[in-house]
Amino acid sequence: MGRLKVKTMKKILVSLLIIAAVVAVGIGLVGPGTAAYADSSGATIWTDKDDYGPGETVTIFGSGFNALAEVTITIERPDGVIHTVYAVTDDAGSFTCTYQLDGIEGTYTVTATDETNTANTTFTDVPCTFSITIGTINEYSYPYPTLTNPIHLAGSASAGPNFPGQLSQYQVQVDWGDGTIDPDSTVNFVQSGNDFSGDWSSSPDHNYATGGAKTITVKLYHQKPPGAESGDAIATAIIEVVSPTVNIVVTTSPSGLSIVVDSVTYTAPQTFNWVVGSTHSIGTTSPQSGGSGIQYVWTSWSDSGDITHNIVVPSTSTTYTAYFTTQYKLTMATNFGTTSPSVGDHWYDAGTVLTISAPSVIDGEQYVWNGWTGIGTGSYSGMDNPATDKVTMNAPISETASWTHQYRLTVASTDGGSVTDPGEGTFTYDEGTVVDLLAVADSGYQFVNWSGDLTSTDNPVNITMDANKTVTATFAEIVGPPYVPGCFIATAAYGTPMAKEIEVLRQFRDKYLLTNPVGEALVNFYYRVSPPIAEFITDHPTLKPVVRAGLAPAIAMSTVAVNTTFAQKMAIVSSLALISTLLVIWFRKRAVKVRGSAN
Repeated sequence: MGRLKVKTMKKILVSLLIIAAVVAVGIGLVGPGTAAYADSSGATIWTDKDDYGPGETVTIFGSGFNALAEVTITIERPDGVIHTVYAVTDDAGSFTCTYQLDGIEGTYTVTATDETNTANTTFTDVPCTFSITIGTINEYSYPYPTLTNPIHLAGSASAGPNFPGQLSQYQVQVDWGDGTIDPDSTVNFVQSGNDFSGDWSSSPDHNYATGGAKTITVKLYHQKPPGAESGDAIATAIIEVVSPTVNIVVTTSPSGLSIVVDSVTYTAPQTFNWVVGSTHSIGTTSPQSGGSGIQYVWTSWSDSGDITHNIVVPSTSTTYTAYFTTQYKLTMATNFGTTSPSVGDHWYDAGTVLTISAPSVIDGEQYVWNGWTGIGTGSYSGMDNPATDKVTMNAPISETASWTHQYRLTVASTDGGSVTDPGEGTFTYDEGTVVDLLAVADSGYQFVNWSGDLTSTDNPVNITMDANKTVTATFAEIVGPPYVPGCFIATAAYGTPMAKEIEVLRQFRDKYLLTNPVGEALVNFYYRVSPPIAEFITDHPTLKPVVRAGLAPAIAMSTVAVNTTFAQKMAIVSSLALISTLLVIWFRKRAVKVRGSAN
């Protein structure tokens, strides 16, 4: 009873397997395009696929054989080697077995027999074929023109039949030929059964640092990291790349100053398009004028180079900046002595705070401090000396120290009188002051002259203070007629002893009359008799024009005597003699004519 149940169960299982196999074939679960071959007895065998990849497992199915029979299955490889496997059919005469491929490529022949029924089929072990192409470079197809950066690649790739691994494992590596390898590109692969195909493109695109011929290698790879395998497929392209250029800006801070690039002078900023890797010279000059009282002094370059230096053009656009410090001019001046900073021009960085001073001036002279006069933003005007931290260099500045220069006048007199104006002693006056001097004689004395730094017989007189001076009034006792330094009659006629005509008469007196006894006697006689006449003229003003007319010949003669040279005097005398001779001759001829007319 128990044995009957076991047989019944086996039959049920075999029936289910047959039904499942039939359904699988009907709905295609055993793989598309599988081949099944049967002999005349009705036995049939087939495989789950037509084609296999190296190392795959082949599943072999059979039906129509004797029930519960042993089936011998022989697999003849492409190289002629025969492998044998065995299977037992079920109650319906069906079986299933497997065969492991070992890398022999080609067509395999499978034969199954139960000694009564025989069937055969074939399958192939075809390796997967990988391919990759470089379709366009910068959208150009082969042959490629000379290209410029950046370089963009685009192409296609495929694999089949029966590509190994998973589609997501596949990637494209780009070796740009200059040491740069990009492991991943942008891929768009689509699987169709056991094959895939699609497009790829470089990501990122590439910029060559130098020009020339470049060999690009692309690899379709899977499973291993980039660079660790030769690649499932490889493609190469040789291109010619134009030497790359970049924009280089050379400028200054502040902008607008002078730069020297490759020995040519420019005004910053300037933009140059240079080949990457080429060498150029950049520089500047220092100091540079920024207008009246302003200059710019170079401090550094942004790349830390010397004031003039060479650069190797980088692969990316770069700006090179020459930095300058702004300086302003301080002009120091004084009307006397020195200053600190010293008299003259000095340059200081913008914002510098200064102390200015005007030290004591020349010994032996007196000066009065008038203060500073400053011009310009940040300057100082005032009385502080020193002016501590009072000047800020925010613009061109001038600072002038002002002093009033004073001189000493020492006034003295001899016996017989005194100086009443300004008095006697030492007095201090500003430079350029005109000081009036008046000497008054004591009774029995008369004023003679001034001596020292003033030589004159005038009284009153003045002196200009342009140095320290000493003046002495000299008096003498009156012996005989008093010495009168003026001309009484001429003074009365002209109304002032300062008239230029009277000065001419004084000079004639001093130069020609007082230098000999006869002239001195005439002068003394004049001084004795002229005072009453002068007083009369003063009391009768209407006489002044008449007296001036009478004095005109004497003044003219004195002017000629005083203001002409000896040669000029001789010429005048000769002319007067000639005129006199001509007049005598004329008068004689006139007289003869008159006498002739009378007879």
